[in-house]
Amino acid sequence: MNISMIKANIQKEIWEYKKIFLYVPVVIAAILILAPIISYALSEPMVFQHTGSFDNIPEEQINELFTKLSFGFIAILFAPFLVVAFAVQLYYFTACLFDERRDNSVLFWRSLPVSDAQSIGVKMLVGAIILPGAFLLAATIIAIIYMLFAAMGGVTLTTGQEINLWSAFFSGGWISNILSFWVSLVLFAVWLFPVYAWFMLASMYAKKAPFLWAVLPVVLVLVVESIMVYHFKVMDPFFSKMLFNYFDTSANIAAFHSGTANYSKAIINLNLDKISALGVLLGAGFMFAAHWLRVNRSH
Repeated sequence: MNISMIKANIQKEIWEYKKIFLYVPVVIAAILILAPIISYALSEPMVFQHTGSFDNIPEEQINELFTKLSFGFIAILFAPFLVVAFAVQLYYFTACLFDERRDNSVLFWRSLPVSDAQSIGVKMLVGAIILPGAFLLAATIIAIIYMLFAAMGGVTLTTGQEINLWSAFFSGGWISNILSFWVSLVLFAVWLFPVYAWFMLASMYAKKAPFLWAVLPVVLVLVVESIMVYHFKVMDPFFSKMLFNYFDTSANIAAFHSGTANYSKAIINLNLDKISALGVLLGAGFMFAAHWLRVNRSH
């Protein structure tokens, strides 16, 4: 396998979709930086006075409090990046193969010494890992900026105090919480691999409106099954139950909130528990079908 060709293929994908790889996360980051600055500039100046409310609290309890606060803050900060990243991912997977066929550039790319399997594999890698990684990188940079400001505030607040809020602040597991989101990025990609592969298959098959080709068959099957189950009562729900069980995270979230205080480990386990061999095999089948269509029906 030629590593240089894979790198060139990845660079091609990023260049073709540079607006969503660069501009969108930068815009979100700019909003999260400018919003508090503008809010502070427009608000009345406030003078903070330390009342000593932390002085009688055990240090272990303060550390536990900052652990919860740090994870909650990072989760809230990363949320807009991850939500937008997922929407952009679905757009990319429905467009990456369809756009090549629409403008006939697929004929040019297939004339190069790059296999169809490698091209499709690179598109999956870019859409599932690199694209959300760009959003996660922007979120991490913003988190570091906020942490630096918070650290400076901690130094100011703890001048002459017995409790070192600065030390408690950084004992809250900021680094491990951020790293847990990066590890979860890979686990999340494996969990949703069949979804990504299905959208790529629709992108390769559809002559127009690939997103509808990805969504409507699933909706149609659910509607038909619902009629057969609840109107004619000739079968038990299968497809809808399978989808619900695969995407349902309520039990995992409940265990997450009631479990250990190690939030970074808990969020990794939450994503790890949703991975199934059947889902990976199903995704591999969709990828194979997309590859077959690219080889035999590229135009």
